[in-house]
Amino acid sequence: MWKDYSKSYIKNNRASSISIMAASFAATMFLSLLCSIAYNFWAYDVEQIILDEGGWQGRIVCETFGSDDLSMICQFANVEKAVINEELCQRGKVAADVYLRIPE
Repeated sequence: MWKDYSKSYIKNNRASSISIMAASFAATMFLSLLCSIAYNFWAYDVEQIILDEGGWQGRIVCETFGSDDLSMICQFANVEKAVINEELCQRGKVAADVYLRIPE
């Protein structure tokens, strides 16, 4: 009964139907604006982190690291590459940065 009453009320009252359409359009535009602003802040934050710290997703630190260890790491699923980080190699420890494939 409520559905029929509401449907017929909106159908017969033109000003009400126009105001409902305008309100739903304004709400859709506001939600779209809010989501796009949030996405752009997130994308900017990710870009800033990549510029500041690099694009690696994981870091492995151990005492000995060989080229065969790097090739073994690269054989894992979704690993794009593994690179030894020369800046962090100190006091007998070796650091390797792992880059993952990002699905597009």
